[in-house]
Amino acid sequence: MTKRRARGEGTVFFLEKRNLWVGRLTLPDGKKKVKYSKTQKEVKDWLLKERGKLSEGIYIPDDKITVENFLRRYLEDYGKRSLRVTTFEGYSSVIERHIIPEIGYLRLTQLRADHLNHLYSKKLSANLSNRSVEYIHGILRRSLNKAVKWGLLSKNPTDLVSPPSVKFKIPTTWDSNQVKAFLDSLKGDRWSAIYYLACGTGMRKGEILGLPLSALDIEKGYLRVIQTLQLVHGKGPVTE
Repeated sequence: MTKRRARGEGTVFFLEKRNLWVGRLTLPDGKKKVKYSKTQKEVKDWLLKERGKLSEGIYIPDDKITVENFLRRYLEDYGKRSLRVTTFEGYSSVIERHIIPEIGYLRLTQLRADHLNHLYSKKLSANLSNRSVEYIHGILRRSLNKAVKWGLLSKNPTDLVSPPSVKFKIPTTWDSNQVKAFLDSLKGDRWSAIYYLACGTGMRKGEILGLPLSALDIEKGYLRVIQTLQLVHGKGPVTE
């Protein structure tokens, strides 16, 4: 009695009447995927890749998933558990405001470099800064790298696109006399300790506002940055 193959195992055979090798795979929903090639190796490689998607639990019919479908899944399945809260909020905002409305309708496998170039040009024409468009590019690059890793894309189209160049300006800073005059003007102010810490240590606002008492060791004379306090839309102050 011939053993019946389970779904997800697949098979490779030679089809004489067409003189082609064939790879066939039955998906969990009962649908079949088929690959034809003149070489057995190409069919075997395809079958291994498709079986890998199923075994890792990340299989999505790659002829159906859109850029919007993928990005929402990227945020839900990866972003929420791997990104900092504020980073996740930033990614979500950019994806919802600037990416999905423009290219979300495209099938993921149809996304090309020219689509991305058009997106960037359109955003620049809408008076977004070079830095903002570079940020959009960065989010797409990182998320589409996951699509490649998950087997949903063979290559990342952002690798073929150059984001707009960003020129970083050297910030204007106070000299020591200006800092001293500023701190002197704060004497008696209830929030003066915040500014003394900022000027004396170079700590960021979120780092200072997130300082718990346990971060201070008076005997050893040091202060540790162990968390930050950020204001997240819809959630209020959040420490991370």
